[in-house]
Amino acid sequence: MFNKRTTRFIAIFTLLVLPFCSPLAIAEEDLLDFDFDLANWFEIEGVGDLVSNFSRFVYVMNPEGDELTQIIYEYLGKETIDGVELEKVSMRGSSPSEEQEMLFWIDRDGQMNKVIDNQSGEEIPLMFAGFVTMFFFLPFYMADAFDIEGLLLEDTEGEVIVLTDVSERTFGDLTADIFFYTLTAKDDAGEDVLIFFEIGDFGDFQIMVSFDIDAPDEEETFGFWVEEIVLH
Repeated sequence: MFNKRTTRFIAIFTLLVLPFCSPLAIAEEDLLDFDFDLANWFEIEGVGDLVSNFSRFVYVMNPEGDELTQIIYEYLGKETIDGVELEKVSMRGSSPSEEQEMLFWIDRDGQMNKVIDNQSGEEIPLMFAGFVTMFFFLPFYMADAFDIEGLLLEDTEGEVIVLTDVSERTFGDLTADIFFYTLTAKDDAGEDVLIFFEIGDFGDFQIMVSFDIDAPDEEETFGFWVEEIVLH
């Protein structure tokens, strides 16, 4: 799963993209009229957040415009280890060239208690588990780095988000109102980086359901979209 291109993309994103794309320089346009707020915004930061809400969560991403990688999260049930009741989940990444499945045991506080590479059968030391999950949750880390929630909640001087479309979409058995936004950031060279993202309003919660970066440098491009959501 962590081939050279993927590892390089994570490093580039962490060291180069984050420092220079915040704050965003947004092209000023009028927002469409809409009745929408983030009262039930749900931020996904790791496996524990999925465990608390979802039985299945499927999404696709393509770092650097590379081959598509589908990520499938599945809740597998409860399991007791050393007298402690844990939630067992699987996260599987599949692309045309490789496949990886990791098993996670999560405690009641949402923390990883045990991680196993399901193909090799080897247990991953918890001190390295964060690097494993960084790949799986890269789209959500990127949205957090651009402070999508903060930009939606308040306008700061010179920063205006453009809502370009409102539609409806299904994700498995769930239906959501989709709010499509466009914004233009400046990279470290002063060139425009187009960022498109969609917020899905499912009524009880709102999450990011797509995120796309169109940058002059191919190594900074990124695509992500959610395909299926199943609640507990």
